[in-house]
Amino acid sequence: MGTVVGPGTVNLNAGLSKRFAISERVRIKLEGSFTNVLNHLNLANPVLAIDNPSVGQITSARPADFGGNRTGQVGARVEFSVLCERYRFTLSAPYWPLGQ
Repeated sequence: MGTVVGPGTVNLNAGLSKRFAISERVRIKLEGSFTNVLNHLNLANPVLAIDNPSVGQITSARPADFGGNRTGQVGARVEFSVLCERYRFTLSAPYWPLGQ
């Protein structure tokens, strides 16, 4: 039996974040993350079922989790810092995605 090698995967992911101080105790963090920034088409493996008429052919692209379409997410986070006697606590609001 021989070996079947599928096409390779080209995938570039990127992320960027910036924290802004609103006051001494309040900060806002803006964040963006993107997958498959170059939007390169990544083909799936060839069909290997011998009883399929498309055997050996590539008939689809990879799903989004494995180098599929370009996707992005942008979010904001508000962080509060509270002084309580001798101890300092930092409270963070949950991360809210602003869009996809």
